[in-house]
Amino acid sequence: MILRILLEAVKSLPIPSWKDTSAQASRDPSSLTEWLESIRLPEYFQTFNHNGYVTIERIKLLWELELTAVSESG
Repeated sequence: MILRILLEAVKSLPIPSWKDTSAQASRDPSSLTEWLESIRLPEYFQTFNHNGYVTIERIKLLWELELTAVSESG
């Protein structure tokens, strides 16, 4: 249930500057902190960090089941 709420909330978020194709210097975030700040969810840093999601490479590998586990443990 919480996953569905999170996914719906994400749809309403503004496009982060690093994903906005109209931005001059479009780039991917380089850290967990930068990514969470860009999607306006910095309060989830400890949850992701505690569950071993500390690099952007690891976050890019998130599957729906992993996202569910992370969101339920927070």
